[in-house]
Amino acid sequence: MSGTNTADKMNEVERVAIMIEECGGLDKLEALQNHENEAIYQKALNIIDNFFSESEPLDPNTAPSEVNGQLDFSSTNSVPDGGFSF
Repeated sequence: MSGTNTADKMNEVERVAIMIEECGGLDKLEALQNHENEAIYQKALNIIDNFFSESEPLDPNTAPSEVNGQLDFSSTNSVPDGGFSF
């Protein structure tokens, strides 16, 4: 786990994440989330959160609105101002 903290301090999180993914490590980490030992589960979860979670905030304009207690996925503007050009 100290290696992941070092990568975070050196701003190399993306590079380390790519290396983990290239060697099949992400699949192994995801499998460890089903481990019976809680400590192993937590460490796998922390690594996934640190290296593979979205760092950019979600755009609130893409979230569905709620109408009468149900989610509404309809779009307010389905055609661009200038129309479509193929």
